[in-house]
Amino acid sequence: MLRGILDEWNYPSRSLYTEPYPAINELVEQTKEENNTFYRLENLDPVSANDSFNYGYSGISMFSSIRNRNASNYMNMLGFRSRGTSLNVRYPNNTLLMDSLMAVKYNLTEQPINKYGFSQKNTNDDYQLYENQNALPLGFLTDPAIDQVTQVPNDNLSNQTNLMNQLAGTQETFFTFRPITVIGLNNVTIENQGAHTNYSEEEENIAKEITWEVTVPENSQAYLSLFPTNFAELENSTVTITVDGQQRESQINTNGQYYDLGFYNQAQTIEFTASFYGTEDISFQNPQVVTLDTDALQESVDTIQENGVEMQTGNRSAQAEVTTNTDQTLITTIPYDGGWHAKIDGHDVAVNSFQDAFVSLEVPEGKHTIELSYRPQGFLPGVGAFVICITLFVGFDWYYEKKRWP
Repeated sequence: MLRGILDEWNYPSRSLYTEPYPAINELVEQTKEENNTFYRLENLDPVSANDSFNYGYSGISMFSSIRNRNASNYMNMLGFRSRGTSLNVRYPNNTLLMDSLMAVKYNLTEQPINKYGFSQKNTNDDYQLYENQNALPLGFLTDPAIDQVTQVPNDNLSNQTNLMNQLAGTQETFFTFRPITVIGLNNVTIENQGAHTNYSEEEENIAKEITWEVTVPENSQAYLSLFPTNFAELENSTVTITVDGQQRESQINTNGQYYDLGFYNQAQTIEFTASFYGTEDISFQNPQVVTLDTDALQESVDTIQENGVEMQTGNRSAQAEVTTNTDQTLITTIPYDGGWHAKIDGHDVAVNSFQDAFVSLEVPEGKHTIELSYRPQGFLPGVGAFVICITLFVGFDWYYEKKRWP
């Protein structure tokens, strides 16, 4: 029975957890020592989906049976894949806009990364620590009209653009789709099916490889967009993206759709290869390259940063000082739950949910102290019921024993 469970769940060996632990933990501890306000960190080469729990940092990726499905669904709309019952939320393969808005200040990686605004800070054994100069704080003040921002299913880039523009008060077009050209094939037959393209292997157990070419404009971060036609047919398919000699593997059905091709400060034509493994055939909405205008990103981040709210966090609390000349809405990237409570200048105020996903508050004009605290819904009644039940049981037992042995 135990062997059957092991085969079905495929538990990794203990060494896979213990060997990288010292290097990762030391870099994580360095980030904690250098920050006294909230930030997030993500490992691009994770040991498990729950590295943030194992190493004690705030992240995005996780696997959990106890999850906040409303928050996870909205994260999925923003490009952090969380399909179905939202058991998983995954950080990889999203855009720099989300790194900024979700306060992702650090990336851990086993190989160099080429992301705008990220610079290498330290190394330890196989791991490198990169810092994001454009990470925004946990909260930001914005116009109450933020509640009317358009967010739609199945359009990650529009959702990101609309949210960023609303927060910054701009009308930027951050993303542009670029034509790509196939310049090389290996062990693959391509069949165009209108809006979709199917890739079939010619020989078993060998990667299906397609090499494309694209011209990237100056000051752009480039991404390959791969959105599967049918997730049910993917099984455990993976893709390895090779750009400029650097490779990164990703599980297609679990991670996001925007595969990083690097930052380019000068216009140039680049080549990149996608190597698919796991199934005989695989189909995508026609692959495209998306470029992000990093000048527009920087301008918007700088504007939002002016209204950013740095928050000091505890195990179940967050505090901040804010000053505003008009009535504003405080938007945070704290997942909303009915257990959150808020005070402004010591007075209880209502906690709202932005997009049914994040904690938000209405903040009046002036200088204020904001306190957030979390207590699970039903906790106090549960404690009361527990005490009452134990008391009744002890009383009943005492009464029963007294009657039994007068």
